[in-house]
Amino acid sequence: MKNLWLFICLPAILFGQAQNLSSTDSLREAVKSMRADTNKLHALHKLANRIGHKDSVEAMKYANEMLALARELKDVKGAASAWQAMGLIAYNHHSFKRAAYFLEKGALAFKEANNNYGYLDCNSWLANCYRRTANYPLYAKYLHILETEAKRVNHERFLARAYEGYGNLYRYLGQYTQSIENYVKAIDISEGLGELDEAAVALNNLSLVYGMIGQTDEELKIELRTYKIIVKQKDSSNLVLCLSNLSSSYQNMNKMDTARRCIDMAMDIIKKKGEQNLNFKDVASVYGQYSTFASAEKDFKTAVEYQNKNIKISKENGDIKTVANAYSSLADIFLLMGNKAFTEEYYLKSLDINKDIGFIDGQVKNYESLISFYKTQKNGEKKVEECQAQLTVLNDSIAAMTNAKKLAEAEALVKIQEQKEELILFEEERKKEELELKERQRQTYLLIGGGIAFMLILLLFIRYRRAKK
Repeated sequence: MKNLWLFICLPAILFGQAQNLSSTDSLREAVKSMRADTNKLHALHKLANRIGHKDSVEAMKYANEMLALARELKDVKGAASAWQAMGLIAYNHHSFKRAAYFLEKGALAFKEANNNYGYLDCNSWLANCYRRTANYPLYAKYLHILETEAKRVNHERFLARAYEGYGNLYRYLGQYTQSIENYVKAIDISEGLGELDEAAVALNNLSLVYGMIGQTDEELKIELRTYKIIVKQKDSSNLVLCLSNLSSSYQNMNKMDTARRCIDMAMDIIKKKGEQNLNFKDVASVYGQYSTFASAEKDFKTAVEYQNKNIKISKENGDIKTVANAYSSLADIFLLMGNKAFTEEYYLKSLDINKDIGFIDGQVKNYESLISFYKTQKNGEKKVEECQAQLTVLNDSIAAMTNAKKLAEAEALVKIQEQKEELILFEEERKKEELELKERQRQTYLLIGGGIAFMLILLLFIRYRRAKK
């Protein structure tokens, strides 16, 4: 009842301190004048979560204030939520080791508070931390905790997450049969729960597996299934990415008309939704694809316009590598247009960025494009020689790096093999636990069955005795 009262009263309390507490600034002001009680605890949590993606320093300040207040109030669940908030802030800013430290604290506190959901959620995020750092034995460990605990408390949503995690794990290790099996389990559970967003994520990953094993028809089938789910959800954000992926698949299958229709549909969504309300990478990718189609149709004005939009969005969001690729694509368009000055300018712009970021493969492609371009120009022999000399240096560098890479790969293979051995032992233990659980269930059913049979015999005997009397 106390939690229910807080749930009902907290919005009224908060809104009573400012006219519009949906505003982050209003909530900041409200927190300053709030009493040190549970209501303030909730408000601090809300603030930390709300600004965690944008400003990790300020968000951490509120999460630490929340932790201090929770300890003062002796609120174990509040402290657990504070640790979890810190973990998610660190995770969202790619500080995964730090995130794991906070989430471990959160998991222990939630367990102390007997809060199953919080405990499961922290372990789910812990698994994600080790996934992002490619520590597969620890990834497997937390997936196992998640799976075991989800089964114990019968929480199917987290069980689906565990199976999706196993799908990822086996995909990374190249064990595609096990990967597919686990993705399918996750999808079945999520669809059964009506959690279509979770099902869509697992389906998207499943399509990657089929792509890796060369089953392009199955890959397309899964992508189309994902598309249907996202359309049903009316989730325009994920639909843009889905249509972009579908367009690429159809292009690979040389079904250009269908590929173009997918990009046109994605463009319509961007126009209606507004590019600022969608993931910038998805929007930039669609603009780049749209530009490529326009260029193939010799609509060069549109091709240049949308490649420039791709560049603008990528620049604004610091995606410099995409900017370099887009400059090179823009040069290709100008080459088709016969604009020699702009062709050279944009190949060189792309080259400058690839030099700055040390992207050797990008530089090689730039020099190859420039050599091809200069060969067609009058008096271009000297520039061809200069580019060829630079290309030779780069190829020598690549050869040297390849030898170093081979050594690093050999060391990495040893590490991966060690991880695989750990994972094999882990998988054997997991199967052993499942068999033991099934055996216990079988014995329980036998005991129950035997008890029922005994009661029936006893009742029949009593009825027989009574009839005899």
